[in-house]
Amino acid sequence: GRLRKGLVVTEVALALVLLVSTALLVQGFARIRLADLGFDRTDVLTFQTLLPEAQYPDSALVNDFYLRLKDRLASIPGVESVGGANALPLQGYSATYYVLGGQDFEDMSQRSITGYKYVFPGYFETLDIPVLRGRAVLETDDAGSIPVTVINQTMAQRHWPDSDPVGQQLVLFSGSYEVIGVVADTKDAGAAEPDLATIFMPFLQREERFMDWAVEASVPLSTLVEPVRAAVGALDSSIPAYDVVTMDDLIEMSLGGDLIMARIMSALAVIALILALGGVYGVMAYSVTQRTREMGIRLSLGAQRGNVMSMVIRQGTLLSLLGIGLGILVGLGVTRGLARFLFGVSPFDPLTFGSVSVVLFLAGMAATFFPARRATKVDPVVALRVE
Repeated sequence: GRLRKGLVVTEVALALVLLVSTALLVQGFARIRLADLGFDRTDVLTFQTLLPEAQYPDSALVNDFYLRLKDRLASIPGVESVGGANALPLQGYSATYYVLGGQDFEDMSQRSITGYKYVFPGYFETLDIPVLRGRAVLETDDAGSIPVTVINQTMAQRHWPDSDPVGQQLVLFSGSYEVIGVVADTKDAGAAEPDLATIFMPFLQREERFMDWAVEASVPLSTLVEPVRAAVGALDSSIPAYDVVTMDDLIEMSLGGDLIMARIMSALAVIALILALGGVYGVMAYSVTQRTREMGIRLSLGAQRGNVMSMVIRQGTLLSLLGIGLGILVGLGVTRGLARFLFGVSPFDPLTFGSVSVVLFLAGMAATFFPARRATKVDPVVALRVE
């Protein structure tokens, strides 16, 4: 009897730990998919272009091609805004050393690290990234103007939490840059990663041949695929527009590993739920069935069927509660170790623990009630003969 009770309590406890852990992981991966990335992803078509050096040997030719292409794209019916960068959000970023104006760049102790990107005019407007202070990058920020940069909010908070960073100087390997604006943070390193300090330098002040384009539109994005390809081909038939996908699809590909893991964990959660409920039901039902002889004796001595059922259900309920209590204690320790894998979900989420506990409690009640009802309906003489 003690062994059977011990098995029931252990089964319920292990099932609770398994289901809680799986449920938390699934919630974490799901929240990565739904996380606020800091920009609008719903109405943007993206594609890529690369200008070969043989045909476009200098920055003047490169910039002229891209400015003319931007005008052509903007003239397509339904297009509201066009921008680009050497890498769109979640598509990678580079890092560099820098110092503030007035500091010695050669002094390693004064250097800090920041992420950086080269952005084309219209980048922030197309992705609806708010400009919090100053201005965004313009077409006039070209090779003939002073070097400038836009910084994100994390960068501004790092150095100028109580003052206006616009007009300040940042010194990089390539020289000194004047801060002209501050924009909101975007999740360039991943939805589950903290915001990175990032600077955005004008594409037109560099010789960049690769461009990640973003086209915001008020029409179905599928209707823009051919017009976009045609706009690129009209300027140079040897230059293709490749990887033409919506921003949503691009993000899905960027989060591919997380999303695949979420699907795997969801499938495992269903399997775990079936196995856990089946296991709890089976162990408890077996425990009740083993008491058929006992119930036969009680009935033959005059006990009422309802009283016998109530006794068995009370005892089964107690075992379920003991198992749930033990499972919660063990689960709190296990889920603490999962904290680094949970995005936006507390490892001690009371709703998850409570929901799983209720499900297992109901499974335990069912596993006690139905076998007990069958056993009490058996003729006491027959029940007494059960081995």
